[in-house]
Parts: sequence; C-alpha cells; structure tokens
Amino acid sequence: MAISRRSYPFRSASSSLAYTLVSDRQRWNHSSTGENGDTGSVLPPEEGSYDQSSWKTVDSRAVGIRRSSISSSTWTVLNILQRKGFDAYLVGGCVRDLLLKKTPKDFDVITNATLKQIKKQFRHCIIVGRRFPICQVHVQGSIVEVCATFSNLFFDPTCYTIYDYVGGISDLRILKLRTVIPAHLSFDKDCARILRGLRIVARLGLQFSKETAAAIRDLSSSILTLNESRLRMELNFMLAYGAAESSIRLLHKFKLLDILLPIQAAYLADQSRKQVAQGSTMLMKLFSNADKLLAADHPADSILWLALLAFHLALVENPQDALVVWTFSAILHDGTWKKAAEYARKNVKAHAQFVPEIRSSSDTKSDELILEETSHLASLVKSSVNAFTSIDALQQSLGRYQGPLSSGVVSASTCPACAETLFSTKYAFCYFTYGSQSI
Repeated sequence: MAISRRSYPFRSASSSLAYTLVSDRQRWNHSSTGENGDTGSVLPPEEGSYDQSSWKTVDSRAVGIRRSSISSSTWTVLNILQRKGFDAYLVGGCVRDLLLKKTPKDFDVITNATLKQIKKQFRHCIIVGRRFPICQVHVQGSIVEVCATFSNLFFDPTCYTIYDYVGGISDLRILKLRTVIPAHLSFDKDCARILRGLRIVARLGLQFSKETAAAIRDLSSSILTLNESRLRMELNFMLAYGAAESSIRLLHKFKLLDILLPIQAAYLADQSRKQVAQGSTMLMKLFSNADKLLAADHPADSILWLALLAFHLALVENPQDALVVWTFSAILHDGTWKKAAEYARKNVKAHAQFVPEIRSSSDTKSDELILEETSHLASLVKSSVNAFTSIDALQQSLGRYQGPLSSGVVSASTCPACAETLFSTKYAFCYFTYGSQSI
C-alpha cells in the first residue's frame, strides 16, 4: 500500500526534507536488489507516493544510541539550523557507526537549507567541492560537513528517530554491505566508492554482498582514473584509523594492493607461496600492533604508516640481526641509546621469528658494533622511502619478486606517498641518522 505525502507518517517539522530527498531519488532510481533477490530499497514509480513497507523507523534509545555519543560541535550545528527553521539530520556513515556501537570518524549533517543559507548561519564556514559542493563548518575546534546530498539513513537525535528507507538497518543486522543502486552501476558512476566500501568493511568487520564483491573484482582497475590526492586520502583512511591490517587484507584479496602498494602485494604473494600464514608475516604484525593504538576518532598522521612500510621494506631487502632491530625500535620509543641498548639485550631472546626480515641474534656483538649497525639500519629505512615515490626505485624493489613493472601499478606521479609526506618522513629518519646524540 502506497501512502501519499498528505498522510506522511513522521513529524511535520521534518517531512519536507525527507520527502524532497525521496522524490529526488525516485526521479533517477527505482530500487536496488540485494543478495538472493532480497529488495533492500523499494521506491515506487509513482511520483509523490512510496511503498510504506520499505520505510522503517527506529527509536535510537532502543538500540543504545546516547545523546552523549554525538559530539558537542555537531549538536551546535544541528541546533542552530533547526532554530532557524531548517530541517537538519545526521546522515550516512556516522549513523551506521552509532548503530554498530562504533565511534564515528566524523559527523555529517544534511539540511534543506541552501549552501548560502548555511554559510550565513555560521561565522567560520566555507563552501568546498565542485561536483558535489558542501559546507565545512568550523566550530569548537572541529569540522562538521553540512550538505544536501542524499544518503540511506537519516537520524534526528532531537526526537530520537532514525529513518531508513533502503533497508540499511536490515543489512547491518546481518553485517552485510551493499550499494543502494546496482553495484556495477554505482562503481561505474564513481569508482572511489570501491575504496570507500573497502575501508568501511575493514573498519566495521562487515562482509560484502555477492553482487558488490563481484563488481569490485570487475571494476577494480578503474581506481587508476582517480587523481593522486583522492588515492592518498583513501589509503590514509584505511591505514591511519585503526583498521590497517584488515584493510590490507581486503586490498590484497581484491587485487587492489597490486595497484596501490605493489611491493607489499608482491611480498604477501611471495609469503603465501612459501605457505606462510598472512597473519604471521611481519608486515601484518606491524600494522596489527599499530591498530591497537589507533581508532576512528584517534587517527595517526600519514607519516606513521609510510614509516612502517619503509621500515619493513628496509628489512626485507636488508635482513638484520634481531638485536639491531630491537635496538632501533627501542630508540624510537625511548629516544636514548643507553636505555635502548640495555632493553634490547634484555628482551631480544623473546623476539618473534620473521623470515626473511630478521636474522638470529648474535650475543657477541659489542655495543660499538650494535650502534654502527643500528645507525646503518636507520639510513636504510630512510632510503627505502624512495621506493614509494620513484618509479626506478619501485621497479628495483619489485625485481626480487617479478619481471617488468605492470602498467596497472600506480606510477611515481600518482603514488599515495606524496612529496610532503616523503619530506616529513625523511626528516624524521634524519633524526636517527644525523641529528640525534642518542645514536
């Protein structure tokens, strides 16, 4: 049974925005079908009406979402817009994260105010984006993005109501991720959605629907059309927000690691051929440990994951004595040579066995020799950064695994490790090689 706009079941203050968005979606999309023919989003062909059975409302209190889960800066934006007579909801990923008891990376607001009207309400607000312009509101030291772009979950925290008309809540209950419109069409329209989908699945522990997974495999190479800044941003979201290990696993599974981080893809493939479990490789252990310190609301700078990649690559190409690796790591943590050397000698016997990166420890090495080899390792790590920005250095590193560089690999000009990140990372390693009296 379809219901007309006049019999709209939700509170009148919010109906205009929701109805407008549904009407806009009806003009270009009729439905999307999930796995096994299940319809996740049924929007009727008749303009001005829709299938009531496809709409769901959830009391946010019943699913454990507290008002305190929403940042104070976001509340400020919502309250200002609503006091001025505009509709305003939380929308998209932050709603999904709250339903899954996860801390949102950020909060997005959708409103029926125009961009100019939004900008007028806030002292520090800028309009960004060309294809899909939005407002970035700077408030209380945070940035809240405000837009009028459609998404599949609305949440009005002022009345504790979540509105869902594409089956998003049902998908979350079975931990499945699918596209609102058919996956091939969705990714063909915007291939960046492939990377966005991967990081959502990795961070939240979801699974792709069969249709979505197939579309990713078919269209994975299309991400090469994205510009370097977008690739860098998406890769940073994957590796710096507490889900790097699971992100790398997914990128490797869908052959996207070959494009974004070809050396690491070749390394994992080589370890697999040697029947080394992926979870026991040094690369995955490094990022697994980093993930324990990070979260969506507590990310790292991109320098960290680039430094980890450089550190690991240096060891793959130049295996080191376990005592040297322990000393290098201890210096990074403690900052002083004497304490680092003492700690390394005391704990080195408990080191994990990683092949080919780490050799067995030699107890006969003098402090002077350990110092020399640790300094040399620091210089090797600094030099290995070049493999992420120089096509020649990349080819040389890949040479140990395969033949000529594939045309599908991201070239130096589009490598996510941008020039400023490269400079910052080299500067950090110069501390250990030249600028510190600790070594």
